[in-house]
Amino acid sequence: MKKSIITMLLTMVMAFAASAAGYSYLHFTVNGSDKCYSTAGLKVVYNGTTATVTNNTTSATLTLSQISNMYFSNSNSGGTTVQIGDVNGDGSTSMSDVTTLISYVLGNNPSPIVVEACDVNGDGSVTMSDVTMLISNVLGS
Repeated sequence: MKKSIITMLLTMVMAFAASAAGYSYLHFTVNGSDKCYSTAGLKVVYNGTTATVTNNTTSATLTLSQISNMYFSNSNSGGTTVQIGDVNGDGSTSMSDVTTLISYVLGNNPSPIVVEACDVNGDGSVTMSDVTMLISNVLGS
């Protein structure tokens, strides 16, 4: 349940950030199928075990336990998955990502780096606040 709550909070923050960042679509993988929603007027409301996704044209309720992936793109037929916090792009979020993010925030040019995954708190900039949130996520607190 804690993971579901964190997932939905990150989804809501990312939905706002995606609109600001110019992404046009939010995708969910639900039971192996892609569900795509325009970010125009996007609102995601968490209701315990479900999320209601509403935009300017539609509304849908998704069961959290059936969602295996979520990502933003500029295409309604799919896009590149970016796992927020997987700063080094190795497919998982760990202390290695924290180290890479710290290096990036301090002005170094770490490699590899997935810049799109660095704005962990979704405020539109990459700062030590993102490092703090990533540490909290990695440690599960």
